[in-house]
Amino acid sequence: MKYDCPVCGFASLPYPPVDYHICPCCSTEFGNDDVDYSHSQLREMWIAGGARWFFGRPPEQWNPWTQLTDAKLAHSVPSEFRGTSR
Repeated sequence: MKYDCPVCGFASLPYPPVDYHICPCCSTEFGNDDVDYSHSQLREMWIAGGARWFFGRPPEQWNPWTQLTDAKLAHSVPSEFRGTSR
């Protein structure tokens, strides 16, 4: 079973976003980072830092803006990147 990251929208988390599991995309450590910050705030920080892939190699043809759009988080995509996600 795969799980969705509530911060960046990555749809292939191998574990639920709890219990100190870390998203390989945005690096959120659930149960730690989301204690002090909301998922929206963590998303804003990830985007402000360049929305880079955190761990290992990203999936082939990965695009953070497409990922956010597919996760119904398109409102978070910076205006200069809207329309560039496919």
